Amino acid sequence: MALQLLAKALQEYEIELFVLGNPKHMNGDLGDSSQRSIAFKKRLENYFKVDVILWDERLTSVLMEKSMISMNLSRQKRKKTIDKMAAINILQGYLDAKS
Repeated sequence: MALQLLAKALQEYEIELFVLGNPKHMNGDLGDSSQRSIAFKKRLENYFKVDVILWDERLTSVLMEKSMISMNLSRQKRKKTIDKMAAINILQGYLDAKS
């Protein structure tokens, strides 16, 4: 399903690369979730023949949660949007580092 959605996005937009979150442990070690991201990165690269950048996503969800709390968003609204906001934060971090 994810590959189908990404294939559609590749057709609709001029996508040059994917930025994929890499959920490292706080000490920098690569746990199970990070290993899954690495495996998915390889799968994307092989399937789409496009570069995939792994980006450290430590604390992105925590930072977004605190930000949404400060905006007085209800717990229900935070729960619905936390992953989207974290993804935006990951991409913004990559773009900021690139410029």
